[in-house]
Amino acid sequence: MSWFTKVFGGKKDSTSSPTTDDNPGVEPGATEQQLPASDADEVLPEDNRSLLLQLISKSGLTMGVDLAKVTLPTFILEPRSLLQKLSDTVVHPEFFSTIADGATPEQRMALVCRWYMSAYHVRPKGTKKPYNPVLGETFQARYTTTATTTSSAAVPPPPSASSSSSSSATGARGEHSGANGNVSVHWVSQQVSHHPPVSAFFARSLDGRTVMQGTFAPKSKFLGNSAASMGGGAFRLYLPEHREVYYLTWPNVYVRGVLFGTLLMEIGGDVTITCPASGVQASLTFETKGYFSGKHHAVKGKIQRIAAPASAGSPALSPRAASHPAPVPLATVDGLWISKVDISTLPAGLAAGMTNVCFDKLALHQTIAQLTILEPFDAELNNAMPEVCRMYSSQHVWAGLTTALERNDQTLATEAKNEVEERQRTLRTRRKDESIDFVPSLFRQTDPNNVVGWEYVGADNVAIPE
Repeated sequence: MSWFTKVFGGKKDSTSSPTTDDNPGVEPGATEQQLPASDADEVLPEDNRSLLLQLISKSGLTMGVDLAKVTLPTFILEPRSLLQKLSDTVVHPEFFSTIADGATPEQRMALVCRWYMSAYHVRPKGTKKPYNPVLGETFQARYTTTATTTSSAAVPPPPSASSSSSSSATGARGEHSGANGNVSVHWVSQQVSHHPPVSAFFARSLDGRTVMQGTFAPKSKFLGNSAASMGGGAFRLYLPEHREVYYLTWPNVYVRGVLFGTLLMEIGGDVTITCPASGVQASLTFETKGYFSGKHHAVKGKIQRIAAPASAGSPALSPRAASHPAPVPLATVDGLWISKVDISTLPAGLAAGMTNVCFDKLALHQTIAQLTILEPFDAELNNAMPEVCRMYSSQHVWAGLTTALERNDQTLATEAKNEVEERQRTLRTRRKDESIDFVPSLFRQTDPNNVVGWEYVGADNVAIPE
């Protein structure tokens, strides 16, 4: 039984779509009416709108149809791969690297929430989607920022000396700042499956005090005047010195105004962050604007204790085996994920030593860390074994398309995109004809029946307990 099945109650993945009685498959509270221009992320030119409508008509799209079966025009593409977009989760390495500094489990959960909230404000101009990665594609990078770029919001103090005796494998305290005062996170991702599409990823702070691993396996659906990417997959965040594993899920992404009106991207749905070792859980709800009420980009939630902490030497308690008769509220989460989210302590949280924290985009001295792309394309490997193509970088795969989009040359972009797709069709045919099974170079499948069943096996890998 995989970790995902044990923690999230037997679901194979979290790609099911929320429904309402009036509009099946649409996030509750979502709007299908035409949006005012003031709310829009983008207003499509009439030529682009007409082309999009023609493609939808020719494809015979109906409610709930998988958009992966439809070839979309290049003008809706963001000039980077999904593998790079997923790395937005660590564009604030100062938040990711310092989670272990929380003195109590409650503080650490608040810091996990702050880091999680900091990933979503990075968006392209307009409503765009990243490239669908090809099988075997990789994106490896290092995100670095100076330690002084941390938000001015209150942060819990580090643990006392008596509680800071971490394992030698995690490095000495303070190393997350590096010798030059920088905070760095190493990111690795690879497309490990094509049907169904699964992207696997791994991230590690410079000192090894924070480690993350997981998968993203979206299902795109047509919902009338909206399109949705249902956030399948899940991931784990590991703090070795505290022996804590946090289990996290993805929200859904909606694009409104596909057929008429103005375009708007919204995030919707429920997200759960659970730490069985401490018995603390965060429940977040990304709210979509209702017809008569609400506002765009809102997120609300709560942090609460749902079980007693696991005692030393005993297995961690499952969230489904809570020893408390009722959850104990510790903090509330409230704000806008595009700008500022506050995590405010309740009386029970104060008793547990929590401190208010927040993610405030405007208060950051540097919004996004410096990105250094690693691992260039290995031309010798793939020219020698083109039928396998176990590793090649996003930058190599999509170089032609990215250049064309930056020049706003849609004709050249379409040609470049078609070249990539034709090469992949040729490789699939060759693998099938020669009975070759594709084997990813950086991740190993641990559970063939579960999209989250992938483990990183590359350099600096860390075994994360299930």
